[in-house]
Amino acid sequence: MTMADKSMRKKLRELSMEAHEREIKKHLVELSAKFEAWRKGKISSGELSVHIHEYDKGPSKWMMGFYNDIDYEASIARAVAIGLLARDEVPDEILEMIERQITYFKEQNKGSSSNSRQI
Repeated sequence: MTMADKSMRKKLRELSMEAHEREIKKHLVELSAKFEAWRKGKISSGELSVHIHEYDKGPSKWMMGFYNDIDYEASIARAVAIGLLARDEVPDEILEMIERQITYFKEQNKGSSSNSRQI
């Protein structure tokens, strides 16, 4: 780590938090569409409840564990690999540090359709 260690840690934390925010938002937008369908009478209250439960037990639970238990570098690498963060949002020095992890996450996620379940 260079980029002045304190400054680097701050940037890593900020990027990881941004990745987490974007991933939560992606899933909440999907859940919001279910609420809208419910408001319009297209799905029942029971169906909406199932979607809420699926979000809580699926993506929400997974993200909570992932972002709380993994180091910043790995969360940023995964975010770049799955498109939550663009490469140009990440300083070159950090990209150099995490390039192997980005490749790993891209390989792990080939063919996966649900980003929240990706490694």
